[in-house]
Amino acid sequence: MEQEIRDAEQEILKRFEADRKNYKRPNILVCGYTGNGKTSLIQTILGKELVAQDKIGAGKPVTRGFDVYENENVRIWDSRGFEMGGDESAFHDQISDFVRERQNAPDVEEHVHLVWYAISGVRVTDCDKHLISTVFDPKHLIVVLTKCDTLRPSQREAMKKEILTTGISEERILFTSDAESGSIGCKELMELSYRMIPDAYKDAFMAAQAIDMEAKIKAVQAKKGKANAAIVAAVATATGVGAVPLPLSDALLITPAQLGLIAYLASLYGLKTEAMKTAALPFLAKMAGKLTVSSLLKFIPFGSVVSSAVAGTLTAAMGWYVQGKFESMAIAKIKGEPVSEPNFDISTFMTYYNNYKDHKE
Repeated sequence: MEQEIRDAEQEILKRFEADRKNYKRPNILVCGYTGNGKTSLIQTILGKELVAQDKIGAGKPVTRGFDVYENENVRIWDSRGFEMGGDESAFHDQISDFVRERQNAPDVEEHVHLVWYAISGVRVTDCDKHLISTVFDPKHLIVVLTKCDTLRPSQREAMKKEILTTGISEERILFTSDAESGSIGCKELMELSYRMIPDAYKDAFMAAQAIDMEAKIKAVQAKKGKANAAIVAAVATATGVGAVPLPLSDALLITPAQLGLIAYLASLYGLKTEAMKTAALPFLAKMAGKLTVSSLLKFIPFGSVVSSAVAGTLTAAMGWYVQGKFESMAIAKIKGEPVSEPNFDISTFMTYYNNYKDHKE
């Protein structure tokens, strides 16, 4: 039994690592003149842990004129070092060369997935307009007019009209201020960014944003649809295996399909490798110890074999039990609450089992 559990742990960790490769972090290019509020914008939306105040301008250099700030959820490329009134052609070429280099990279993970182009003050320069209209893919571009609390309504309208001449749509032009000024427009920028980022990068971006806790929680809760689809698929597989009745023995009633399901759910709800090792795998071991024929006979009348119906119902119950645990852990982490290690309770599990069986019948 102990060896079977160790084998199951190794298998689930292997599958989890494979699933985690599908968790992709976005690359966001934040550019504009020095002093345009780029750093405040990054800090307000993505948190000061990403760009701490004492680290401003000290990001790992990725190429001349840019810094990179990154964590496991997001990578920021930040243009720096260009003062208003300087050589605008050099600034234009610098941004243009960088974008071309990124977008020509063979690996799509090195591409620019979103651009925040920051403008402040009351003037939109010719360089701004040329970059907006010719360098950036409009599908990836948001023009952010920062420090809007310092502008009069007439100034805002005049700037918007200037930017609209570049061909960008009005909904891609946002007025913002930083957190100390009340974070005007920053939630809207986060929401628009989330809608625009390619689907493969949405989970990581939502995990990275630090301005809207409720949105993060709703995003976790919305994962129930994907969890349900995975559980249904695993049930179908387990039912197919169970179509050939399994003789009773004191063995684990955890199949490869169930191990794959647990690994997928752990990845879906954002568990990291360390959490898998310290929390999820011990939880699996406790669950496996209970999901044996001898342990379940008192709860489930198997007869002489484990039928396809029983195999499918066990898989569904396991899936929804694990989904609930991982969802609770993810939400507690967002709220900053202690994340308790998941535990396995056989009576709660049997409630899931009976509810699913009754629903199917």
